[in-house]
Amino acid sequence: MKYFIIAALFAVLMIGCNQSGVKNVELKTFTDSVSYSIGTDIGKNFKQQDIDINIDALSKGLADAFAESDLEITDVQSAQILNRFQKVMRE
Repeated sequence: MKYFIIAALFAVLMIGCNQSGVKNVELKTFTDSVSYSIGTDIGKNFKQQDIDINIDALSKGLADAFAESDLEITDVQSAQILNRFQKVMRE
């Protein structure tokens, strides 16, 4: 589950908004293609599981973690929230 969440956060980082809603990306490198593939896999998975997420909050969390910025919640709070989320998903 931890890998899935990390991958989801990475994918959201790749999402940028413009007038049409999603930034166009050019898949020039293998890393670009892997990143896009991870994003599509996660997007399909979220859709299939009917997971409701706030893309802006997800993106901010990812950006803050990569930048090693001060986080909005502690690691303990995050673990509690993710445990609760897992319980909800199992119901």
